[in-house]
Amino acid sequence: LFGSVLIIAYHPSFVQRFLSIEGGKEEKLNPQNNEIFNLFITAVKNIIEGRFDSLAQYFEVSLNENESVWMARLIPLNARSVFGKAFKEIVVKGSKFIDYIEFVERNSDCTNIYFSNISANQHGRKNAS
Repeated sequence: LFGSVLIIAYHPSFVQRFLSIEGGKEEKLNPQNNEIFNLFITAVKNIIEGRFDSLAQYFEVSLNENESVWMARLIPLNARSVFGKAFKEIVVKGSKFIDYIEFVERNSDCTNIYFSNISANQHGRKNAS
């Protein structure tokens, strides 16, 4: 699941469309029908929203920061859990907002999500373009 799917659209319902890298054709997946996928999406949503305390039930969370940059490292608590089977660690780096998320898989493959042109709107929510 994790190595063969690329998120290609962001939507308020969080994820709307996916593209299978292996097959090269678009597939729609419904997170409500897939418990593992739903857990993964919830974790990514918590990371993007900065809710690292919510992730402590699945990960050892360490935060490092200085005046201008910060980094969060999430290491699965249990190697046999859904996250432990898929990832060695998840690294999140940023400054004012998230710059990127790196998913380091058990086989050492990495998947990176980069964010750019991020600002806060008048309601205090973060916007990405």
